[in-house]
Amino acid sequence: MEMAKFIQHINFTTMSKQKRKQTSPQLLKQQEAEIKKKYKQKVKWLFTQFGHEQLFSLVPDIFLNTLFSIRFRTPHIACKGKLPHGFKSENELNIDLISFFKKHRLTLSGTQNKISYYEYFTCGFDFNYAFLTTDNYKFKDAEFIKETLKAIHNELYTVNAINQILDLVFANCYTHYFSFNYGHYTMHLKIEEKENSNTTNNSFARIAFSIAEVLIPQPIDIKIGNYVRPAFEVGWVTHDVYTPVCLNAADLYLDQDKYPAPIPVYIQNHAIMRLTERIPFINPGISQFFVVNSLLEHLRVRQIEEKTYLLDYFFYDWKIGYLRADFIQGKLIIRTFLLSTQENTPESEKFKKITRLRRDDIEYLKMTCLGDFADSGIENNPRLGAIFEEAGLTSLLECAKHFYFLNKGVKTLSERVTQYLTIEQLKPNWHEVAETIQEEELA
Repeated sequence: MEMAKFIQHINFTTMSKQKRKQTSPQLLKQQEAEIKKKYKQKVKWLFTQFGHEQLFSLVPDIFLNTLFSIRFRTPHIACKGKLPHGFKSENELNIDLISFFKKHRLTLSGTQNKISYYEYFTCGFDFNYAFLTTDNYKFKDAEFIKETLKAIHNELYTVNAINQILDLVFANCYTHYFSFNYGHYTMHLKIEEKENSNTTNNSFARIAFSIAEVLIPQPIDIKIGNYVRPAFEVGWVTHDVYTPVCLNAADLYLDQDKYPAPIPVYIQNHAIMRLTERIPFINPGISQFFVVNSLLEHLRVRQIEEKTYLLDYFFYDWKIGYLRADFIQGKLIIRTFLLSTQENTPESEKFKKITRLRRDDIEYLKMTCLGDFADSGIENNPRLGAIFEEAGLTSLLECAKHFYFLNKGVKTLSERVTQYLTIEQLKPNWHEVAETIQEEELA
């Protein structure tokens, strides 16, 4: 997505005025030779990732040349109907898909080795076709290689294995592109045939996907105080079927006889914005998906006032905050998202009681955003580590460590908090000073 925006801002005016030079046949051959060399290196890399680097030396160069000529091309995605939010063209969507596929990886069982979705659907499919399944291309040690790699085939390339990986891809792409307030999308697979193929036994050329909107969000108007605000239904899509999230009256400490029907859950734009703001640099669809996941898999409701609640928010397996919600007009309306360090959460109250810091101090120290806890150094500071553990904030540190990195030259959170607490402790206690003054005056 960021790459797409960058490309949009490049000025091509000067380039378009220049006359393009035709590439010489010799240069074209050099370029193709370089591409072919990199491709062979990638095949060798795959043997290594699969734990059998020694087998690569058994593959004849002429066979690798044939494999190069029939290789799978870059995966492609086509959109049916409205593009997902933030995309202006299908080309932008494809750039984003490739970036997404290169970032997401599959861990190979029994090892720490990984291959990306991109590698799986390109050179990985070539590898499967050439070394694991086909009998069309023969060379001296072909059967030996195939037999040795049988476990890899069973793990990654049987029909069931491919379907499981596709389900994983579709689920990840769903969270990547969906939004409560902009739309729910579904994704499907198709395999495109190569045009004008001159090679035998090569039916396929590229794994392709199609994406289409399956639900257009229809906001409802909710009156809160003197204001009317739009709210969007909380739900998810699996296998093209949309399912709304509903809770029971008992979940919200309500009279079940008075509210026998399932209670739908809605979310305001304000809450969606706060999710993006407080879990930054993460695709917004992912942080929104974990609203659904928290309500279905980790439901824990704290009633803080009559018909006002804090619901635990889990980002993956880490509880990092709360969804503050109100029961209004027969619906549960999520009004905002709070990180665990923010005002009116159980953890922040404990933290303030231990440290005597106030809300303004916490905001000044930049402790209201998940990224602020990356490379915090707190786990290496016994004093602060104990404070965070006692306040129940260690999950923030663990979560941030997995998703963010600290920019060079920036003080760690540990340094900032330690320095700030030292300054606070040096300040006089004005209540004690006032009592001293009063005693001196009385004397």
